[in-house]
Amino acid sequence: MLEIILIYFLSKQIGIKAEDKGHRKGPYIFMFIILWFCGEIIGAIIGVRSTEELTAKVYLFALVGAALGTIISFVIVNSLKDLGIVTKKDACTVCDEKLIVYNKTHESLGILAELEIGSKFSINFKSDFPRFYEVRLADGKTGYILKTAKYS
Repeated sequence: MLEIILIYFLSKQIGIKAEDKGHRKGPYIFMFIILWFCGEIIGAIIGVRSTEELTAKVYLFALVGAALGTIISFVIVNSLKDLGIVTKKDACTVCDEKLIVYNKTHESLGILAELEIGSKFSINFKSDFPRFYEVRLADGKTGYILKTAKYS
């Protein structure tokens, strides 16, 4: 039962990582599940051959195989090329007033663009900076907006 819960949460993470890079999540979740079970089966076979009996060691070998399948899945998804595609969840529109996009993470370092009302951009909500979100403009440039900026 715990394995099913772990597979569920790990598959969600795989899907999020794939979508963040502009890829469809379905094929990568499927790949993860296949690699999990193939790793588990191969690990169990190795466990049976090495211990010659069905013990807890066999199950341990199976779990190690599943873990290797998981690691391979995450390595593959992490190495995907970022397609730079704006997905529905991160497509934003400027509302109410102009939005200032800065070159760096501090206002004094220069303005990259001023977005008019109705301008489209994508936003990375997982910013490493406490006061800013990283944004990608329609022309492909990357800048930063204050987290207090108004958009929809």
